Amino acid sequence: MSRKISMGLAVLIATAGLTTIAQGAAKKPARPANALTCNWPVGPNDSAQALLRRFGSQARMEDIGVGEGETERGVVIYPRDPRRRLYVLFWNSDRKRPQSVRFYADNAPWVVAGIRIGDRLASLRERNGRPIRFQQFGADYGGTLHSFEGGHFAGALGNCEPSITFSAEGELADAITGDGVTSSDHPDMGKANVRVGSLGVRFSPPPAE
Repeated sequence: MSRKISMGLAVLIATAGLTTIAQGAAKKPARPANALTCNWPVGPNDSAQALLRRFGSQARMEDIGVGEGETERGVVIYPRDPRRRLYVLFWNSDRKRPQSVRFYADNAPWVVAGIRIGDRLASLRERNGRPIRFQQFGADYGGTLHSFEGGHFAGALGNCEPSITFSAEGELADAITGDGVTSSDHPDMGKANVRVGSLGVRFSPPPAE
């Protein structure tokens, strides 16, 4: 009798353990369906031709604006859907290695490391745990992210990094405009009401040949 009881207890304990593991797995948060990562929808080794084959009619080659009136030839994914449209630029003219994937629509569904277009700089600074440095406003490349200063977002994606251009909706003090780099901790930043204006991911350059 005692052996049967022991065996019964063992089965109950094992079953309880499996149930706990299953519950833990069920609670693990899934990657958002619209999350851009280092491997989706564009990976670090994707060429322009590979993307055109993969997405078929949902991708095409276009001249993409890169600032100061200049353009570069790249791939546009979901070109007929303004909300989901993604712009892919490449490191070299052979377009074998992607440089960045970006999107601009205010109502875009995409998320990068938990960041969305419209997120406030103050909120990102708090989540990052360290100051965020970016190009001062007032030029074509104004608001372009420089560094997360080793904070949470610096390593959030792994083999690529979030790429952000900030926009200002409020008062711009002279101290945060013009050439140079500014910080989320600048005392005049609060009046500028800064938010994420465009967003994406940026890949490391290919190794020198």
